[in-house]
Amino acid sequence: MTRDSPPRRVPATTKAGRSLGARIKAERGALSQTALADKLGWSQSKVQKIESGVSRVEYIDLMKIIEVLDVTSEVTRAMIADHSADKRPRRPRGTNSPRYFHRFLTYEQEAERVRAWSQGQIPGVLQSDAYMVAVLDSPDVRRTAELIRIREERRDVFRSNPDAEHTYVIGESALTNVRRGGPGAVAVDQVDHLVRLLDALPTLRLHVLPHSAPLRYMVPDFTLFSLTDRRRPRLYVEIAEDAMYLDDAHRVAAHERKFEELLAVSHSREDTWQHLLDLLVRLRAGRPTG
Repeated sequence: MTRDSPPRRVPATTKAGRSLGARIKAERGALSQTALADKLGWSQSKVQKIESGVSRVEYIDLMKIIEVLDVTSEVTRAMIADHSADKRPRRPRGTNSPRYFHRFLTYEQEAERVRAWSQGQIPGVLQSDAYMVAVLDSPDVRRTAELIRIREERRDVFRSNPDAEHTYVIGESALTNVRRGGPGAVAVDQVDHLVRLLDALPTLRLHVLPHSAPLRYMVPDFTLFSLTDRRRPRLYVEIAEDAMYLDDAHRVAAHERKFEELLAVSHSREDTWQHLLDLLVRLRAGRPTG
């Protein structure tokens, strides 16, 4: 890995998105972003991203803004026209995503900091298309195409919110499962995808937890979302066919401590990158990978 960090990517915006954001800012006048966010029941960062044009506002959310700001019919028509002209993908809420996962997708897009532990699989937002299709192994072409579309929209968070910190700790068994997940080309594609992500995204931290890590016990996979300074972090724990979303301070703090414990005995970002690169070389050469 080169020591020179790649240039920071500029968030993707559109002329229509920026125009809509400017109209919203003008209409709120002396009302602060925080005050508007409170009236809408949102975070201040969500309002900021909409006004800057970084985030594409959902139509139902635009209607809430129009109602709260009590804008004129003329301005309403202009806002709706800007919204219609903004052709960026909407927030990923595909029909093939479990209902309990929708809140996760929202948090993933809005979070200023994401910390996730995954023992036996590559986190979805880090999966390559080839690996995802191999794991899915579905004859339903339409469903597969829809899931790929949703995954692509999830990955867009790295571009649309480049200042957000994403830290993932994965068990070494996750890489073992990659090698068992399909033909050798699939494993090569996934590992190469991880290497490329680390090369391109300085705010992405990926750490592999080795089998030999001195831990007393393992915990189920979980994700921590830090949304704003004013709101408690949200804890996501997936269970069979469902999920728990918690903001209880005690439970969140316990999982934050556990995450730091996992991080402390995992490979560094640089060592993980080298580990992945070595694995990629062995996979491409068809040599045993351990």
